Amino acid sequence: MFVAFAAVSASPALAHSAVAPDSGSNAYDNSTHSRFYVYDMKADSHSAYGNWNNTDNRLSNNSGYGTTVSKAATVTAVRACTDVQFASDPCSNWN
Repeated sequence: MFVAFAAVSASPALAHSAVAPDSGSNAYDNSTHSRFYVYDMKADSHSAYGNWNNTDNRLSNNSGYGTTVSKAATVTAVRACTDVQFASDPCSNWN
């Protein structure tokens, strides 16, 4: 008797990721789009923040350079920004 098995593999979901134009912050999610992260990439005097789902939903990282903050969220798009005091905040495009 011959039994055939078909290998079924699901492609992993790609995470969303964005970097602010000044390279000060990185906003991204995990492969299941269930957690949102903001990483402060630059040793400057500015905090990093990110938005998710094409809204003003905001997660701020005030912990300083080299740190990451996160929260549980269903994520469909991300944007990374740098919080520049008394000026416009540079933000990435939505990814």
